[in-house]
Amino acid sequence: MLEATANTRDFTVSDIRDAGADLFAKAMGARTTNSHPVAEQLRNRELSLAEAAYILGEPEVKRRGASGKTAGQVVGFGLTTDDFGSVMEAAVGRVVSQAYLAASEHRNLVLPWPVPNYQPAQVATIDVDADTGEIGELEEIPSVQVSVPPGHTGSVESYAANLIVSYKLVVNDQLDVIATTARAIAVSAARREARRLYEFLEGNPTMGDGAAMFSSGAGNLVTGVSGVTAANLGTAMAALRNQKTPGDQYANHRVQTLIVPPAEEQPTYQALRETGIEGVSVIAAPWVASSNWYAMAAPEVAPTVAMMYLAPRGDTAMRTVRTYRRPGDRLNRRTGVEIAHDFGFAPVSRVGIVKLTN
Repeated sequence: MLEATANTRDFTVSDIRDAGADLFAKAMGARTTNSHPVAEQLRNRELSLAEAAYILGEPEVKRRGASGKTAGQVVGFGLTTDDFGSVMEAAVGRVVSQAYLAASEHRNLVLPWPVPNYQPAQVATIDVDADTGEIGELEEIPSVQVSVPPGHTGSVESYAANLIVSYKLVVNDQLDVIATTARAIAVSAARREARRLYEFLEGNPTMGDGAAMFSSGAGNLVTGVSGVTAANLGTAMAALRNQKTPGDQYANHRVQTLIVPPAEEQPTYQALRETGIEGVSVIAAPWVASSNWYAMAAPEVAPTVAMMYLAPRGDTAMRTVRTYRRPGDRLNRRTGVEIAHDFGFAPVSRVGIVKLTN
């Protein structure tokens, strides 16, 4: 039965506002660091969602001069306050961020490229050389003029869903439902992002110079290679080493990641074991055609694809925003968290990636 408890008398609005996000994020399975000291007290007292909403709802009831309200009605007022919505947004945001990152192995393949807004932005082409030269003692250091060719213009696309925290979820303290839904949305966002990345590569995008990203002339397309075997793995590794920079030097890049279709995942691991090669990660992507696979160098050394996202998102493409609804019927009152996803891809260099196909 919903009623006022000792927790609703012993904790204050400030306690919920300051420590509620830490409490509920951890209760939903998110990792937390440097939690607010009061969060541990709330956790030890097993403060529920309904109790938190009640504590936040009492001042709202007084402000409105609505005396004689039941505990359920007070909770209904509390769950639509700015404070309750902000607490839920912050807690859900941590769950979303951690689930998204856990499902985003493809992010290891890209160069992060924050953009300020949704307007088209140019990603610089990195197919340039800027070499150092030998100098003697007291000689003037020569200047190097770098000519940057045209880049690729791209923009981010936006996706979003509202996670509704209803009165029923609050009074039943169903944090597990909220957490499960939040994770599902985050993983779905990561899956969409991965699909778009691999479809982007498979589509052989046009670069800023008007030519395709992959071509035999550029040294990053090898044909007549069927499947991932020890011999074919050697071919891919050699192709990465032998790629030429725009200054006609050997790139000499080491393979860090192999992107293969699902049927080639086990043969790829077998080929790596046979050759004794270590430190190479394997990503199996169902969006890669059965006849294709890719060998990539580390993007920190040889960035080939940029992932564009809105700069205010921090280091991910995800964001959460509090929303709420306050209808007259308390049973339909709710708060909500908008979970949004903004991203796009652009090619930046042909050096550092090799496509192999039969």
